[in-house]
Amino acid sequence: MALQTHDWISSQVDLCKSKNTFPKKLYRFRTIRQSNDNYKNFIVDREIALGEVFLAQFGQLNDPAEGNFILSFGDIERATEYFARILTPESWRQSVPPNPQLKKIILAEARARATQVIYEYGNYVSNVIQDMRFFTREFIRSASFCEMPDNQMMWAHYGKMINHIGDEIPGGGICLEYEVDQTWSRANLDKVIYSDSTPVFEICNRQHNEQHWLQQAIYRKNTAWQGEAEWRISSVFPMKADQNRAVNRTTQGSIVHINNAPSRIIFGHKMPGDFKEKIATEIREKKRDARIAEAKLQMSNGTIQIIDLE
Repeated sequence: MALQTHDWISSQVDLCKSKNTFPKKLYRFRTIRQSNDNYKNFIVDREIALGEVFLAQFGQLNDPAEGNFILSFGDIERATEYFARILTPESWRQSVPPNPQLKKIILAEARARATQVIYEYGNYVSNVIQDMRFFTREFIRSASFCEMPDNQMMWAHYGKMINHIGDEIPGGGICLEYEVDQTWSRANLDKVIYSDSTPVFEICNRQHNEQHWLQQAIYRKNTAWQGEAEWRISSVFPMKADQNRAVNRTTQGSIVHINNAPSRIIFGHKMPGDFKEKIATEIREKKRDARIAEAKLQMSNGTIQIIDLE
């Protein structure tokens, strides 16, 4: 199914170039809240009827270590070279002979800045870290998918129902199935790597560019989450100037649209029967050709089987 990006998703920023073979299908687990119409207005009317997928801010994701990184300037010589490169006028980089005296001044200033960041860890580094973390948390958006619809961890945590009195019913929600093709690469689809090692962004390393850092930071989760078998799509949300500061254009997150999606809607194995009939009717009103299935818990071995209803 072809994936399209809305105009407000940046098409200029490639967050990753995945080397992984895409799965043929991916699954997105959704929580149903009975106390309000969120499932009707949001899941049925938009995600199912229109094929929209919402990308949340990174700071809203469940793993507190999401997007963490270590900032490194390397050794004193590499840091000096880095700052000298920044301070050198553009014309000098085009082989115009530099003024020897100015070159000496630039090198001295570069050495002073390198000394500060390597040995004193001064305000410069603190400001860089603050800016980079703000960018990661506020302007990178992501949506998560799972490889298998019978993942019991995902049904328990994300495919649940919250009933009228606030009780959580694991497995009472919905799972949306998507057919994947290479157009998903435009939304930076890649597999999440599970590791307890925090990625290091080496600012002074010319080979260690922003794309490499972003991919390391936003497609990594701690090993405690590896049972999710997650894939994710991500985007950099465009910024606009507002009184000399960058602000979000909306708090609702970015959107991608997937033609003819989802390919199947799967009801959780603990969704109440009367509610199952109600939501099935609402789905048919919006999408007459929708394929609906349900998850069944096999008591003999404790596994989940997906069975088409029609």
